[in-house]
Amino acid sequence: MIKYQEIILNDEVIKDLIHLSKLWVLENNCYGMVENTIDDLKETGFLAYDDERLVGYIFGSFYNNEKKTSYIEVGKKCFEISELYVIKEYRHLGIGRHLFKLLEDKIKLDKEVKYLTLATSNKDYESILKFYCEDNDMNFHSAFLIKNLN
Repeated sequence: MIKYQEIILNDEVIKDLIHLSKLWVLENNCYGMVENTIDDLKETGFLAYDDERLVGYIFGSFYNNEKKTSYIEVGKKCFEISELYVIKEYRHLGIGRHLFKLLEDKIKLDKEVKYLTLATSNKDYESILKFYCEDNDMNFHSAFLIKNLN
């Protein structure tokens, strides 16, 4: 049975989160993914455990939008998801969706937060868009596409 808890960074959690980021890098499913360091970790988020084994996490941070965009007004408080990762063999269990919902519900407690945002570089863009847009009700706003000409 999967258990969930809020992130409290301690030596064991830091070690486990960095280990999972190594697994993520080895999957080679995201462009530019590198192993986390302690400086990359955030305390706002949730962990998913199968018994004592960390099998997934989501974390991010609050920010105030400082640049004028067509979709978020200057000065609005937002939350940006930095990372959401679930070990491959656990992905069919809905853990990612549950982690997302836990984080969303926590963020909604802060009535000043107006937007939940993220950027992704997953190579399987169809699955990642389905996950965020269809499964978690996010809106697709823009895409940054690259074609290597060399």
